[in-house]
Amino acid sequence: MSKTVAEREEILADFVKAWPVSKIESLTLDQYIKVDDKSTLAYWLEFGLGRFLGSIKGGDSSKFGIYERKAEPKGSRSFIGYDERYSWKKKYGDSAVSAFSKIKECMLHTIRAAQCGELDAVESIDFEPALKWKLAFLYQNHQQPCVLPIYQLKMLKKLGSDKPYATHSDAYRDLMSRRGQEPVLQYGERLWSNVPEAEDGNILDDERDEPLASADSSGASLMRHALNQILYGPPGTGKTYETIYAALQILDPAAAAAYKQVDGDKAASSAQRLAAREKLKQRFDELSAEQRVRFVTFHQSFSYEDFVEGLRAETDETSGQLRYDVSDGVFKILCRDAKSKAELVSVFDQAIERLQEKLDAANGRLSLKTVRGKAFEVAYEGGKTFRVFPNSTEVDDPYYVASMDNVRKLFAGEAKKGMYNPSYVEGMLRYLQAECGLPAKPEVTESSAEVKPYVLIIDEINRGNISRIFGELITLIEPSKRAGADEALSVTLPYSKETFSVPANVYIIGTMNTADRSLAGLDLALRRRFSFTEMPPQPELLDQVAVEGVNIGQMLRVMNQRITVLLDRDHTIGHAYFMPLQTEPTLDMLADIFRQKILPLLQEYFFEDWERIRWVLNDQTKPDSVAFIIEDKSLDVSGLFAGVADKLRQSSQWVLNDQAFDQADAYRGIAAKLGKGEE
Repeated sequence: MSKTVAEREEILADFVKAWPVSKIESLTLDQYIKVDDKSTLAYWLEFGLGRFLGSIKGGDSSKFGIYERKAEPKGSRSFIGYDERYSWKKKYGDSAVSAFSKIKECMLHTIRAAQCGELDAVESIDFEPALKWKLAFLYQNHQQPCVLPIYQLKMLKKLGSDKPYATHSDAYRDLMSRRGQEPVLQYGERLWSNVPEAEDGNILDDERDEPLASADSSGASLMRHALNQILYGPPGTGKTYETIYAALQILDPAAAAAYKQVDGDKAASSAQRLAAREKLKQRFDELSAEQRVRFVTFHQSFSYEDFVEGLRAETDETSGQLRYDVSDGVFKILCRDAKSKAELVSVFDQAIERLQEKLDAANGRLSLKTVRGKAFEVAYEGGKTFRVFPNSTEVDDPYYVASMDNVRKLFAGEAKKGMYNPSYVEGMLRYLQAECGLPAKPEVTESSAEVKPYVLIIDEINRGNISRIFGELITLIEPSKRAGADEALSVTLPYSKETFSVPANVYIIGTMNTADRSLAGLDLALRRRFSFTEMPPQPELLDQVAVEGVNIGQMLRVMNQRITVLLDRDHTIGHAYFMPLQTEPTLDMLADIFRQKILPLLQEYFFEDWERIRWVLNDQTKPDSVAFIIEDKSLDVSGLFAGVADKLRQSSQWVLNDQAFDQADAYRGIAAKLGKGEE
């Protein structure tokens, strides 16, 4: 039985009332899915009235991620786990409890992203596509809808045959741009009626049982964000602060969307915004602990050796001899980790543990052989190197060193050409495989096949010598030159002689202070390879903040207008300096901000040209009692220069008036009306 659009709208309203987000947050497994229970969410979505809001019939119950069985499972599927009652997809967990917990987390991420209109965030969540997009439709902001009640990508492609949609989000964006003011349910039904194969209500079936190969549940679909981006603006505009959100958009878009929902809500309180920010920062810290995001600050002394690789002198603790080892820089380490498979890391580390157990049992030395049969002994106490003692030598107690990192790389499939002491490296690898349980080659499993994004945040990127730091890598970071791209390039690194390329899942986020160097003066090679996002001052964020009658937003706005005229817009003052006033709008706090931040910044901008600083602060119109900078009248020029004082070309001398910082009129006078056009 079909339903009219009005009836469908009523069903939608009833659903939102019956299944609010708070109910999903406390949802139990029995409330989610249960055999022969028509009150569950799964039943409502597939067979209940919910089927009139876009059907997800078809396939089997595994499209809900987990389901209760009436009997023992028939046969076995590699990606399905089960116990005496439930079956579930293994990618969600190793038990019914853990799987449902992950499924509910995915549902909530989907709902929150949909409420914010973040289609790319929904797209990136590795969750059942039919269920995911139906939840996105149901819980989206229906005043500004972005999802249609049509969930099968194949059908969406037929609706937009002139555009080869790659994803659901691409399709929804294009189709919704053509909607005009038509109600979304009516528009969806009209589109659906134009598809020849369409049957009433049967809008989609499940499309995919296997996990995504291009994303993980917390990461972003690769290439949805600029691989190389720079946030630029004057001091105090929150560039470093914003990198946390920018990184989470890539690494965990659902968490970023949840934060943006609160931050963009005008009705949200300061406490709610602070809690949302703390939650975002907590997630950022978790990903930092997982080494998915790294942070570095460029400066004048930062070099290629710090960033990519270089030689480091180290003294051997046993012999006291000085040796030079190749040391990997922060970017090379990040790229190596981005290429690594989780399975590779775990099985190799387990083999190292067995190696150390064997060394302990053998009093610290083991006998090994090279590929050509030459015997040698090894000692290893952890870390990056192991010591090698060749048996066929006339030198008393000789030893060499070899890199355990190179053993790991050889296991991962890298060529041994260019490695230091490759015979011993290969000998160690063979021993680990023969005696310590290391497999012949890394196994790519369902979990390790996931390509996770990695982020490098470069603060103050314009303060470093870009040509010197990046070297040949300035070309390799281009999207078209990344590993796997059509025009992929690789280079041989100068110290290790390794072949190196930049993976496609490595993202670079830089920050740039325009007061240090304008965008026009930036290295041209860098400008061509990065996308730029301006972060100007936002005084409007402070328009609701008042300190003893002083409108902080208007005060900042007028100061920046004057600075733009006297200098340029690159040297304006950011709103972030004044944000503490949102939670503590006191004169003491405002005075501290001016003393510790604003006046020193203006001194730097104007090279201590105090008269121009006075103009920015409008001191020339104020009584001396409330002017921040006043003329120093204590100097007795005639006494200092007896007889020649009249010949001096004396300019005014200025001093800070400490008393002004504690008076509201001093700040109120900054934005006083001076004339036509200025407020």
